[in-house]
Amino acid sequence: MKRHILFFAFCMVLVAYPCDEVDAQSKSREEQIVLFKQQLPAASDEEKIDLYGKIAAYLLYINADSAIHYAAKSLELAQMKGDDIQRTKALQNLGKIHDYKGELLIAQDYFIKGLELAKKLEDPELKAHLNNSVGIVFARKGHYSEALGYFLGALEVWQQLNSTKRTAILLANIGLLYKDIKDYEHALETTLEALNLSREMDKQSLEASCLHNLAEIYFEKGAYKDALNTFQKALAIKTELGYTVRKVSTYIGIGKVYAKMNMEFGARDYYGKAIEIAEANNHHIYLQKIYFALGELEKNRGNDSLAIAEFQKSLEIAKAYEINQAILECLDELAAIYIRRGDFKHAYSLQSQHRQLSDSLYSQQYKDILAEYDAKFELTQKEQKIAQLKLQQESDRIQKRMLLMIIICAFTALCITFLLFRNKRRANRLLSMQNAEIAKKNLLLAKSQREIEAKNNLLMQQRAEIREQNLQLKQSNDDLRQFAYVASHDLREPLRTIRSYMQLVERRYREHLDEEAKEFIDYATDGAMRMDELLQDLLAYSRIGREHFPKSMVDMNQVLDKVRDALQHQIKVNQAQLIYGPMPYIEGYESQLYLLFQNLVSNAIKFRKEDEPPVIKIDAMQENESYLFSVKDNGIGIDEKYRERVFTIFQRLHSRTQYEGTGIGLAICKKIVLNHEGDIWLDSEEGVGTTFYIRLHAKRVYP
Repeated sequence: MKRHILFFAFCMVLVAYPCDEVDAQSKSREEQIVLFKQQLPAASDEEKIDLYGKIAAYLLYINADSAIHYAAKSLELAQMKGDDIQRTKALQNLGKIHDYKGELLIAQDYFIKGLELAKKLEDPELKAHLNNSVGIVFARKGHYSEALGYFLGALEVWQQLNSTKRTAILLANIGLLYKDIKDYEHALETTLEALNLSREMDKQSLEASCLHNLAEIYFEKGAYKDALNTFQKALAIKTELGYTVRKVSTYIGIGKVYAKMNMEFGARDYYGKAIEIAEANNHHIYLQKIYFALGELEKNRGNDSLAIAEFQKSLEIAKAYEINQAILECLDELAAIYIRRGDFKHAYSLQSQHRQLSDSLYSQQYKDILAEYDAKFELTQKEQKIAQLKLQQESDRIQKRMLLMIIICAFTALCITFLLFRNKRRANRLLSMQNAEIAKKNLLLAKSQREIEAKNNLLMQQRAEIREQNLQLKQSNDDLRQFAYVASHDLREPLRTIRSYMQLVERRYREHLDEEAKEFIDYATDGAMRMDELLQDLLAYSRIGREHFPKSMVDMNQVLDKVRDALQHQIKVNQAQLIYGPMPYIEGYESQLYLLFQNLVSNAIKFRKEDEPPVIKIDAMQENESYLFSVKDNGIGIDEKYRERVFTIFQRLHSRTQYEGTGIGLAICKKIVLNHEGDIWLDSEEGVGTTFYIRLHAKRVYP
């Protein structure tokens, strides 16, 4: 069982760690490439071979075609100089680049040529890397018997080198094997161990691969939220390292998670990102996987015609690159669809192709070769055990010699003890002096401890005072909010009385009043109404943050629909357009979020241009674990020097005759955002329009 685990683990290196990546970030790689190119003019031919190879390695994840150019120049110059070691490295470099691009046949040709050269050299590690590279290509193509031979050749060297990095890779791949046999507990255990090793070595590229593998295990277990979070972590590291093509596999994984969670929009979005990168880099292997995933998505939605088209595209690529396992999977899916549609003729043809390929892959010849390599592996293990026994025997002989030396040393020690006994009194006197010195130091230490205790007591007292001040401050804030609430609430009653009696006077004595008296009554009534509006806004302001119920997941689509309905009259009168697309779910207080966007949209309509109908556009964009909302209008704009003042309570930038209002609306908006632990700011150009930005935390993605 252990032999098969090791074999399959190496077969899966192509998933977890397909090539040695440069750990530097994209910017650092570009700077290094510039440095290498600056060294080229003054370099000798031998140095140029090495520089071309380094430039190709650093260009691999930036521009694969340019990397091929420099690797080819390195090979050409190495051939001219007759340098077999550099030729081997250049061939390995070209193989890696074409493997990265998904051109397996070309990569296989370069790797095999390099391996033939490496066999003539005395560099076992280089030979092991090339054996592993050739094995990866064969494993990707489904030729497992050939791959096994090359992997065993690499394994023999790696076991001797005792490499921590290779140990981590092996653990990661064994974890994937456990995943395939559905032993998820062992899969998680070994993959997490590999992840810890990668972090101890600070190998971010290997850490990203381990995170990707861990996410796939979560996916197979059905823990889709854990899988999504882990895929996102792997994607963040790949983005930080400047990888582009390597992000495709993670995009595919995230798309599959969304598909399982019935989030078709999210699945298609990430599949689209994956296709864009794969097509731009002409990476057919990734395109095959993406088309297959899209085929599964269409099949699950019942779109048989679209599913067939996607599976056919995946099958064509798999056949072109001899990816046998992928061919079998595509034939299976297509046959199942045709059976469901009642087209048994096509289904039978596909099943016949499946059976022929399957029989060829698992023929008796393959079984004989596998048995032969198993026997070789057992022989290798026995030879290692014999070597370990020899080492043990040598260790026993060394122990006997050490025992003899210990006896001799013990006799010598007895003689030395006798000689030292004569100096005992002098040593005792010296010890007494040292004890006195220690006692003196102990007194100083006790004094220091008392000083430390005094400082600790003082610190505890200061902390107690700070806590008391915090309690007083909290009580003061509570009293202030209570005062604002009571004042704004209780003051409205006399205002309503004043307004009612003024209106009563106007109705009863209107015929006996002159125009000036009527105007005075209108001023008083209008003032009382504006004072009531001001107190209402002040009351709303004081209520924010006083909620005693928990937050909930709020559908922002419903919130904006309610805002549109509430402002329908204002929108119609001003011929305004309110535009917004699909909105996310936000964790918060629905009533406050409604008030926030109602104030912003109402202001956008109020501060419009006289000759242009208002257009208000609301967007939302995800940023890690938060959402950034924007409310953009084409109104009169805000002068830059007033941008900070607009969020201050009772601040107005225009007179009441120009624009009505209390000057509290944006202050309420800011307090709502702060109550949600968010942030609000604006960007405006006078005469062009204003955009308000609101960042709010969220625990879910787009529904």
